[in-house]
Amino acid sequence: MNEESIWKSALAELELTISPANFQTWFNGKTKIIDLREGTVSIGCNSSYTKAWLQKRYYNQLKSILDKLTDCDNTLLFSVIPGVEFTFQKSNKKKQLEQESMIDDLEKKQEQWSNSLKGANLYADLNFDSFIVSTSNQLVYAVATSVCKNPDSLYNPFFICGPVGMGKTHILQAIGNAFLEKNPSRCVLYQTAEGFTNDLVESIRTKQTSLLRRKYRNLDLLLLDEIPFLSGRESTQEEFFHTFNELYARGSQIVISSDRLPSELPNLQPKLVSRLSGGMIAKIENIDIDLSEAILRERAAQLGLALTSSEIRLMAERFQGSIRDLVGTLTRLSAHLKFTGKSFTPLLFESFLNGISISNLKHGNTNPEYIIRKIAGYFSLDISDLAGSKKTMKIAAARQLSMYILRVDFGLKLKDIATLLGRADHTTVMHGVEKIARSLKSDKNLCGVVGKIRSSVHTEN
Repeated sequence: MNEESIWKSALAELELTISPANFQTWFNGKTKIIDLREGTVSIGCNSSYTKAWLQKRYYNQLKSILDKLTDCDNTLLFSVIPGVEFTFQKSNKKKQLEQESMIDDLEKKQEQWSNSLKGANLYADLNFDSFIVSTSNQLVYAVATSVCKNPDSLYNPFFICGPVGMGKTHILQAIGNAFLEKNPSRCVLYQTAEGFTNDLVESIRTKQTSLLRRKYRNLDLLLLDEIPFLSGRESTQEEFFHTFNELYARGSQIVISSDRLPSELPNLQPKLVSRLSGGMIAKIENIDIDLSEAILRERAAQLGLALTSSEIRLMAERFQGSIRDLVGTLTRLSAHLKFTGKSFTPLLFESFLNGISISNLKHGNTNPEYIIRKIAGYFSLDISDLAGSKKTMKIAAARQLSMYILRVDFGLKLKDIATLLGRADHTTVMHGVEKIARSLKSDKNLCGVVGKIRSSVHTEN
């Protein structure tokens, strides 16, 4: 990779972790690599102000990304590109103080934004900018953006329906991010149906149902994921029904996701089905080849993989049906290259598809109990610990890693993994997999653990 492509990949990864406003203000069209030598990356900036800000706020983040892309422990040097710098006189104390004040104000706003996202259970990288649109999800995207502009419109409630792994959680999170960015003082909450159920159970146990209702019934926007979890849970359905009515009456926007239409949800109270069906229902269809290719191309750029159009096309054709499977396959390929030290070649790509991906994902040539036993053994646990009800930190970590390996490396269905690990519902597995996937982006120790487990499992299985 040359300097330009490395910086382009670095910016693509960075854009997923910071707000659009900060990316546009400090990076887009204002920075570039001007020199790249072993151990040193020189970054040119358009102004002294930009240079000072990057050194102060983004040094560690940029270093981590560039170290990964160059496979080297780098020192970053920042300089102003000649001919682009705007006037900045150190002797002008008044202007210097004004600029320092601007930095402090921006830092405070950034901290407030981060706290707002955390309080709403939102992730900054799951936004509309990172959501790839095609004919399969165009209607959902159009309604979602409309909801952000005009909440409590004809699209209330907004019910999103689609198969597992098609981006429903992403679009819910994107709605939350956009709504909160436009209305920073409004109350927004993303929650899973399982999380809502757990909150209800805890409020009953502690006799604090008033706190639960205060949390959910004063919202301006409620984003509820995986509502099928409420099936058969009468008391939870009753509480959600009244919460729904309260929010709707006060003009709050409600957005809900499911893998089935409201009328197809089993063991759901008719009155709740009626409420869910009373607004806008939009379906995410199975992804097409064009969307698959777009997703893989973006993910490959983030991972620093130089895939040709024909290779991306081949992968898209082999793994139609789930965005998670597509992204997971590419992530496994990247991990394989990283942990084996091999360089990417078209031959290796084809071998990886025909070997690991096709045999394991398509034909299921693996013993799930063996995989779970290997992971349990790594943590000095028994397989019964992972399938039991205990929730110590070590057992929970081993259980979630088992979910992740079984899903990402071997392609087992969520419901099958849930059965193997004694979980009541597949959404628990889904969130366990997503938690590990997110942690792997920043936790180097966890990356090492996953690498060792994968090496053991793939070598001996």
